[in-house]
Amino acid sequence: MKTLRLIFSGALLLIAIRFVQAGQVPQVVWQTNYFGGDFLSVSFSRDGTLLSTGDGGANLKVWNWRDRFLVRDIDRFLNNFDSITSVAISPDNTQVAGGGDGGTIRLWDIASGRRLWGGREGNSLYYALDFSPDGLRMTVGNTYGSAVLDARIGEGPIQPVEHAKTVSTVFSPDGTKLARAVHINPEEYEPLMGYARIVDASNYTVLHSLTGHSNHVYSVDFSPDGRLLLTTSLDGTARLWNVDSGECVRVVDGSGRFFGKFSADGKTFFTCDGNGTIDFIPGSGVLKFWRVSDGALLASFDNLGAGPIAVSPTGGYFAYGKADGFLVVAYMPLWIESITRANHEVTLRWQDGSGQYQVQATTNLTSATWANLGPVTTNTTFTHTCASPLFYRVQSLPNP
Repeated sequence: MKTLRLIFSGALLLIAIRFVQAGQVPQVVWQTNYFGGDFLSVSFSRDGTLLSTGDGGANLKVWNWRDRFLVRDIDRFLNNFDSITSVAISPDNTQVAGGGDGGTIRLWDIASGRRLWGGREGNSLYYALDFSPDGLRMTVGNTYGSAVLDARIGEGPIQPVEHAKTVSTVFSPDGTKLARAVHINPEEYEPLMGYARIVDASNYTVLHSLTGHSNHVYSVDFSPDGRLLLTTSLDGTARLWNVDSGECVRVVDGSGRFFGKFSADGKTFFTCDGNGTIDFIPGSGVLKFWRVSDGALLASFDNLGAGPIAVSPTGGYFAYGKADGFLVVAYMPLWIESITRANHEVTLRWQDGSGQYQVQATTNLTSATWANLGPVTTNTTFTHTCASPLFYRVQSLPNP
């Protein structure tokens, strides 16, 4: 159970965010260790009901995480992958794609487990897969470049190939643009650098080359409204870019190097150092949670061993893989959006958490005695009338 404490004292409003303390972990909804190797990839379906995963034991799985059961298990006997390094579920939830370090991509029917198409093995490693919103195309990134395929038959590319190592590539929410994290090999290019590109998805022309990171760029993610692009880099920063202009609007220092994802409402984003699964560069697995509007750090979960992360497009939940083979689904962290006072009324507004909340108050923090203010609620706002200073807190309760 996570808690936010809000301190109200006379005419002064102070906010003390205490919902993550040393040694704490995210508020877990469900987890499983049913894997055959290191956790390498995870992706939610667009409606948030399914979760696809890939591991170092060449196992691709599709989970109904809400009902806690395995929908489809495509194990190593059905393919020649050494590892499943990228996964994606089609927009209609009927198909799952997997890319591996065996140099190929394959597509399966989820209901039957039948393989629909798949290329021959090669010597490239597929880092990224993403379906277009209509499910007709698939953008892919691998050791040697990026491309767009016809998702119905697996043929392509249907665009000019960009021959630069691409470790992340995604469609914009409306399908009109692509973003790519272009990871330059230092053996081939000097100085050491990396960049991202925003591409027109209708004719595949480059709209913007996003430069400024001083090291490899590892991930790209569009905000839900398509106006911002998030990039993370080995230089230890995350950057937010204006998609229309290509300008960098914010640099967030101290972020995770390998993985970055927006929340479903676009107000926050996650970053993660990874667990050493990308290019075998060691990562601490620290998961951080940031506010988009000002780049403020809202939460930091240490010592998780977290690797790939995914955020439910419908909100409320995120998932991450761990170096020990566990898959975890957790509630989005609870955070205070605002606290205001008018006369003797204090109004609290908060976001995320489990969806079940209890607001409490006390007159003295040292007493550790908290009184409930009203019943458990699903609202994310609360107004309280008080004539004397109080300390408030909001608890995110377990939500079956």
